[in-house]
Amino acid sequence: MIVKCISNKKNRYITTGKRYSVISGGYQFINSERVFDSYRIIDDMGTLSIYEATDFTIISDCLNDYEISQNDNIDDFVHKGVSYVTFYEDYYNDIIDAKVRLESVQIEIYRCECSKDELIIFLCSDIYSNENYILLKALSEQLNEFDIGVLISYFSSEFLSQNIDFAEELLYLLSKYKNENVYQYFLDYFSAHVGENQNIDQIISTYFDEYYL
Repeated sequence: MIVKCISNKKNRYITTGKRYSVISGGYQFINSERVFDSYRIIDDMGTLSIYEATDFTIISDCLNDYEISQNDNIDDFVHKGVSYVTFYEDYYNDIIDAKVRLESVQIEIYRCECSKDELIIFLCSDIYSNENYILLKALSEQLNEFDIGVLISYFSSEFLSQNIDFAEELLYLLSKYKNENVYQYFLDYFSAHVGENQNIDQIISTYFDEYYL
């Protein structure tokens, strides 16, 4: 399920116009119509938090991958990837497995409910900068030559050098494609920043070694 923020009445950590993947929430039926009360999303602070549904409009209301349970007059739903009993406790206690599971759920939601073109637009937008890693994972193995050109044009070497974690993920994704533009992109980055990060140096070196195989 995906929703888009249309207002921020309580001045919380959401951005008008931005889409959010819904991890869980609640709804009730009023006059046979499903009306959502709340959503639990990853907000702009990177925290899994509950928000009132009135601040959002629904982009995709597919609940096929969610478990639904009835609680008085409210139906609660939670994505199957994190529907185990101790998930919330584990997440707020910073248990690694819970964080990894949540990340996997976000990737799955974006991959299944957004088009490739939408994901690229999100990735090249500042308002999604806190989710760049998730969006790259959702784009994995979907890029064509035009898409690669868009990403290369948008993310400069200077930007990558200042955002190492993102740079490592982007360069790893691009390394799956034997493409002249990627080769030049890697060469330009390597020439300016070799020795700054061992993992990135390894990604680029391996790409060069295997390019003509």
